[in-house]
Amino acid sequence: MILQLAERIKEKVNKGLPGRDAHLLMSHRLRHYTPAPPSSAMESAVCILLYPDKDKNTKFVLMQRTSHNPNDKHKGQISLPGGKRDHTDKNLTETALRELQEEIGIEEKTVNVVAQLSELYIPVSNFKVFPFIAITEEEPLFIKQESEVQELIEIPLYDLLNPDILQTTDIPINKDITLKKVPYFKLKNKVVWGATAMILSEFKEILKDIQLN
Repeated sequence: MILQLAERIKEKVNKGLPGRDAHLLMSHRLRHYTPAPPSSAMESAVCILLYPDKDKNTKFVLMQRTSHNPNDKHKGQISLPGGKRDHTDKNLTETALRELQEEIGIEEKTVNVVAQLSELYIPVSNFKVFPFIAITEEEPLFIKQESEVQELIEIPLYDLLNPDILQTTDIPINKDITLKKVPYFKLKNKVVWGATAMILSEFKEILKDIQLN
């Protein structure tokens, strides 16, 4: 079943990506004026990993980042598995697969990359993020990287299409700044906002009109 879903996703992506229009659906209004990435922007990759659970329902995994790393500008937030491109990575696909193994213990040989989504620039950390969709055919045994991952959150794919998960809230950035009416996805009672929500928004648009089972 998950192989058939992968083929449907690949066909939809090949017809064209929603891109910025989908990103803006889940971005704060200030994000609408984000400048083009500077030449100093660093490359990173994240992965939406689709997999079956024991009942053959398709899920994907998010992770809550630890809060103790002072150099992590996204500490404590909900994110997709991923990270900065290493100088040893041949390409960004390799970055995504390496990070899957390092952060959540998924071996590269068990994963097939299905498609690449639209890149997204994150000004606060100066990263260009390249998202990938991948599948593994068996229910994975996750091993989280304790230094970076506080919690793994498994999300049924159907939940992403539930209109009730789209909400807004005020999010404090620091003691002086609070963003008002930020759109977010409420998934497993977690606030999924920012770049992760924007990437999932594009994925959600791709899933529309696709039979999930």
